[in-house]
Amino acid sequence: PTADGTCERDFIHVVDLACAHVLAIQNRLNDTGCRVWNIGTGNGISVQQIKDTFERVNNVHIPFEYAPRRAGDVATTFADNARAVAELGWQPKFGLEDMLVDSWNWQKQNPNGFMQDCYNILKLCHVLIMQTIMYLFPYFKKHRYDVF
Repeated sequence: PTADGTCERDFIHVVDLACAHVLAIQNRLNDTGCRVWNIGTGNGISVQQIKDTFERVNNVHIPFEYAPRRAGDVATTFADNARAVAELGWQPKFGLEDMLVDSWNWQKQNPNGFMQDCYNILKLCHVLIMQTIMYLFPYFKKHRYDVF
């Protein structure tokens, strides 16, 4: 069991996750083979802490009720990010309050999620994918990957 009885997970800010992905791509461009890194803060945060902190930093009340733990649900799980720190030079920069303020600001600006502007998002994704392919093309060509 955890201190407050709710499960603990390793929550991470989306910008920290994106930065880790960029560093991982850069790492693979400089080396060969596959490599795996755990990306997380290395700390468990309870669901109750998330709720309480969200309410405090965003001045929003979240109605809730406790329910029994799901079968097979572990009490605590979090990433060991030591390899990402050592090999990528990556460190999480944002804390819990940053995550919760930013997620609430995004939600307020996008009340229907991505669906309200799905076409523009798809166009942006297409552009990003094409730019990524063009950036990686010399790498694939150099290592004789037949992907094009």
